[in-house]
Amino acid sequence: MVAEEKEKEQMVEADPVDAPENHKILQSPGAMSNLSGTTALTNQSSQKMADLDTGMIVEHLPDLSREAFQLLELLAPSNSSTIDINTVVKELQVPGSGRGKRLRLREKTFDSTKENYTTDLFINPVLILQKIFNEDEPESGIFRPDLALYSANTATLVKELLVAQRDNPSTMELLQNLDDEFPSPFISGFQSEPQFGSSALLQATVDLALELRTQTTIAMLKAYRDETNYDPDQLLAQIFYEPPEQRDESLSLYEDSLANGQFRRIASIDVKAFALSEKGSQDELSADIRQRVELIREAFRLEDEAIEEGDYVDFDQLNDHFSWTLFLGNVVQWSQLRMEEINKSIEKQGGM
Repeated sequence: MVAEEKEKEQMVEADPVDAPENHKILQSPGAMSNLSGTTALTNQSSQKMADLDTGMIVEHLPDLSREAFQLLELLAPSNSSTIDINTVVKELQVPGSGRGKRLRLREKTFDSTKENYTTDLFINPVLILQKIFNEDEPESGIFRPDLALYSANTATLVKELLVAQRDNPSTMELLQNLDDEFPSPFISGFQSEPQFGSSALLQATVDLALELRTQTTIAMLKAYRDETNYDPDQLLAQIFYEPPEQRDESLSLYEDSLANGQFRRIASIDVKAFALSEKGSQDELSADIRQRVELIREAFRLEDEAIEEGDYVDFDQLNDHFSWTLFLGNVVQWSQLRMEEINKSIEKQGGM
């Protein structure tokens, strides 16, 4: 697509030392790390972009930002605890509940405004900026409206997950797409002094990305458990690892990945190539991911341990270790931090 090619051209690729071709960090001047571009969740064709009205995009920016903050306040009031979030989720599942009615009203207003920016789940900030300024790479300055766009996407993230049913197939698809994209719909990159959509929440973002990958893994393990030749180890390897460059057929895929593979990018960061300034080094992140893989695998049963044929995963154990409620609490907490950061950045630019 023309719009996607323009987006790719505006980014400068920096190859990490000894990294394979599909492991690149996209960087921009002054940024700690720029996130990789647009794919499934934020994909918009050039025709869709042509159909958008620049005047309406600009006119509704204050509405978009205000409604995003109001939507988040309804679903996740400031300083919400995990218990509070669980109460909100349960209330939303009760037909005719007061919060449910208010959500539908807020959602209707929010979606009506968001239609000026996209028909997809998330707005693509890069393409919207190109549409507004008619430039492949708009200049930096206090006139940039990136923050309104990222606030809308952050509110959408919370709304979609709080109303999702954990075992619904559509929830698995949402989790998969988020795992592939996170956090690019919500953050442009990482900087110690955030501006124009960037964030200083590096460690918090990586931590949430790991929780997201964990929930994606559990959802996929459940979804495929009735398939012929169901192999939890193979699924686990495919979700957490890039395939080894040269397959060792004497080992299982999991064993080969463990011995010779690399971890998949997490939070759009190449684990091998990127040193986490807030946590020390990529070795510590790799250790965290490896520990998570081992914790998930503890719930796998051997052939002779299976209660019945094909029953190779103890999902009760996984749910105890990685509860959906705690995950939603983490999403809300991260979103609140991100919106607080966005709000401060908006004030720094002089307000909407």
